[in-house]
Amino acid sequence: MNLRTTRLFLLAIVKKYVSQSKQLAYVIVGLMALSGNAQEPRYLDVFLNDWNSGQSLMFFQYEQGFAIEGDSLISLLGQLPETIRRVDNAPHLVWLNSTEIFVADYNESTQQINLTVQPKLFRLTQKDSTRSIPESRAQMLNSAWINTDTFIDWQTNQDELIGGAQVSLNARVSDLQFNSQHVAQRLQGESLNSVRLSSSVTWESYDQLTQLIVGDSISAGGNTSRSLRFGGVQYRKNYSLRPNLITFPTPAFGASSEVPSVVDLYINGLRSTTTDVGPGPFEFVNTPYVSGAGTATIVSRDIFGRQVVINQPFYVTPQLLRSGFSDYALSFGYGREDFGQSSFAYSNEAIFSGSYRHGVSSMLTLGGGLDWTSGYAGWRGEAQVRLGLLGALTSEVIFDSESHKKQWQVGYDYQGEWFRLNLSNTLADQGFNDLVGYYSQIDTPSRQTNASLSVNAAHLGSLSLAYIERSYAHSGRFRQDSQFVSASYSRSWGRGNVFANLTRDVTLDSWTASINFSYNFGESGIAVASHQVEKDQPSYRQYRYSFGNRGYQGYQVEALASQGRKDDFAQLSSEWRLEQSIGKLGVNNTGGDSRVFGSFQTAWVYSQNSFWNTRPIEQAFAIVKVGEYADVPVRFSHREIGKTDQNGLLLIPNVLSGLENHISFDPSGLPVNSGVEKTSLSKVPEGRGGILYDFNVVSHTPVYLTVLNTSGEFIAPGTLLTSSTGRQYYVGWDGEAYVPYADLPMHLSSPECELSIPRAESRDEIVKLTVKCQQPDAEIVQ
Repeated sequence: MNLRTTRLFLLAIVKKYVSQSKQLAYVIVGLMALSGNAQEPRYLDVFLNDWNSGQSLMFFQYEQGFAIEGDSLISLLGQLPETIRRVDNAPHLVWLNSTEIFVADYNESTQQINLTVQPKLFRLTQKDSTRSIPESRAQMLNSAWINTDTFIDWQTNQDELIGGAQVSLNARVSDLQFNSQHVAQRLQGESLNSVRLSSSVTWESYDQLTQLIVGDSISAGGNTSRSLRFGGVQYRKNYSLRPNLITFPTPAFGASSEVPSVVDLYINGLRSTTTDVGPGPFEFVNTPYVSGAGTATIVSRDIFGRQVVINQPFYVTPQLLRSGFSDYALSFGYGREDFGQSSFAYSNEAIFSGSYRHGVSSMLTLGGGLDWTSGYAGWRGEAQVRLGLLGALTSEVIFDSESHKKQWQVGYDYQGEWFRLNLSNTLADQGFNDLVGYYSQIDTPSRQTNASLSVNAAHLGSLSLAYIERSYAHSGRFRQDSQFVSASYSRSWGRGNVFANLTRDVTLDSWTASINFSYNFGESGIAVASHQVEKDQPSYRQYRYSFGNRGYQGYQVEALASQGRKDDFAQLSSEWRLEQSIGKLGVNNTGGDSRVFGSFQTAWVYSQNSFWNTRPIEQAFAIVKVGEYADVPVRFSHREIGKTDQNGLLLIPNVLSGLENHISFDPSGLPVNSGVEKTSLSKVPEGRGGILYDFNVVSHTPVYLTVLNTSGEFIAPGTLLTSSTGRQYYVGWDGEAYVPYADLPMHLSSPECELSIPRAESRDEIVKLTVKCQQPDAEIVQ
């Protein structure tokens, strides 16, 4: 048997019997090592780049240097370097003498080995800066609610009264959401005029981020094509279901560390993230609130106090989709006509609109679409390109296959740290129309040009310049050429702000200049004064002062006056925000003509077999349950929003869909016998509807037990009581134990006896029981 065969034979014996006899394993491995001119294998404490890794591994010392098992190196670094060499005749061992990893120091007396390791050999560590949505989403409640906004308008001089209401009907059953909006108005002396605005049933998938709408909806167009109201079916990708999801490409800011370090990430000088990292390469991904051009600064401080600073320039644009992300929408139905005037006016011809975009890479997004109806078919193609650190370029072309006309659009956007430049130009052939233009018989402009430049000079203020031009091949009532140039300046200091604007209408050869001053007096209110001058028109002045309580519940009062127009104007209005409604009331006077106006907003909700009257539901609502305790203060986003009713319930009407909503309560006013496990909960509502925050607060009448053994003596301290709910309690001195009343009946298990403690008569005060071991049941002494 040759030397190689002997080594393999001994290795097989080690692997087979190592769990049975470690001494035998060491002897055999030692023989193997000696047969290869190696010393006896030994366990050593491992240091990496002078940092104690906390691991002890087996090493083999040869004349050529140290070796280690490949599996051990993987457990140490997370991976096996590709360039590492294996030991001849022992392929399970690898050398530690390369330029990437080598032995820097070996101390035989302390049995420590220090390895110098290049950071790139460690496994990459990613730090995701986004806050993920909890996997266990909250179940939405079956519910129905009505939002109402009632308004009145009374012209006192003409004795003319106008009244009406806008009503929104909503319901949620499982994953289906229903919404129908109506408006009704009545003029004095005329009949009530009611119009249905829209009605739809929506199904949303929060796993796939898709949405299906049956009923009234709005088509999704491209960059320049307009959207159309229609009734039918729409299926689309809807990333807004996850508002915290970053859908555009973001850079990965990375570096490496030889030893564990604390790393700070700064974006344009502001600290964004602080985290701990281990040795090796690391990177920050999905950094939020990053847009435009800027500089990321990574400051790394290791355990030895060494600091490294790295600057990385970047450019981010939300116009692109992340690589691999897709956005699409398919719409089919019949166009809506006379919206706001007729309830059920739809066209007789069907329409189809489809669009699709895909993130090809972090620098390119491509897309296209099709719009179709009888007599029209339009094809769209679009692209968004990030030009490295130089901004983003957008382009779209729409081709009308019926008229063989087309429209081109090209745009450029650059957002720097202190300025932003936006350019866009759209050219259309004479006679071109998109779907909306064809449908409404309104021509599309032959040219649209937009240019804007905004400069933020920090303490010096902000300056904005804009140019807008729109022209048509043939002018008409709805086809008026226009050309505007404007400049504005704003600056804030302390509580004050100044805003100035100059706009010139080149087409009509007119101009308007205005200046606005505002000052915030804190709790005393806000004052605003403005002055406006127009060409060939008298100057116009306006003054406004408002004050009030800006909390969730409170009031707001505003006084407004203006001079310089044909008639002077004065107005006094107020708003009050209550737990169940929002009301507005005001009066104004224009040249001696007085007007009184007001509105009242409220909502009615049915859920959990109960009715609530509350403020209008905007997105979702929460039902908070704190046992059956009344007048318990409840906080929403760390601000008190109300107190529970006599049933321990409170409805919060303004929680946000798709985001975590933090709700807590103050337990200080609860009775001492109440059982409280959690005082705060965070949940994520899915879409419109209700969500239950049940804190599971129950009343526990305390029971003091005195337990006696069969001889009538106190049972031994430390005896274990096991309740029917599985909870355990220990008996103290003099046989005393405290348990909640809700845990009775209770079973007592001890070496001395077995007994069951029955439930005593329910009371609000403290219950005291003395029980004596007596099988099969306990004897209640008192």
